[in-house]
Amino acid sequence: MKRTALLLLLGTVGCNFSPLMNRIEIGQEPFVIVVGEGADGRADLFAVSSGGGEMTQLTYTTLLEVGPRLTPEGALLGFIRMRDTLVGTPREVVVMNLLNGGERVIPVDSTPPDAVAWSSDAPALCTHAGGATLAGPPGQVQIIDA
Repeated sequence: MKRTALLLLLGTVGCNFSPLMNRIEIGQEPFVIVVGEGADGRADLFAVSSGGGEMTQLTYTTLLEVGPRLTPEGALLGFIRMRDTLVGTPREVVVMNLLNGGERVIPVDSTPPDAVAWSSDAPALCTHAGGATLAGPPGQVQIIDA
């Protein structure tokens, strides 16, 4: 009975790990996110303490990841992911939770996003695409000017 309860508990807890665990204390120490060359020669995202030190790779895809922007408290990272830099290449806006490593793709209009940013007063993601600025909670982005 105890073994069954333990297995059920382990099955429901889930294992999430911060990509910065034991490297950078989110919310406790300043850090920056940079675009660098990954092992595959493609653009990946890395974190480094603002005081310097070893860089920690955050993304490991064969796609390009560019334009990283942190929320003011540093727990969420928004960026653009694309196959290549050719005109017309589909792009997606991705939000990574740096506390648990989870990623979520944010739906965007048919116009490819050019940049992402976060509002300073609330967890609202802003996206620039085709001359319009889009803003709203992650997952519910809407046009605020054109």
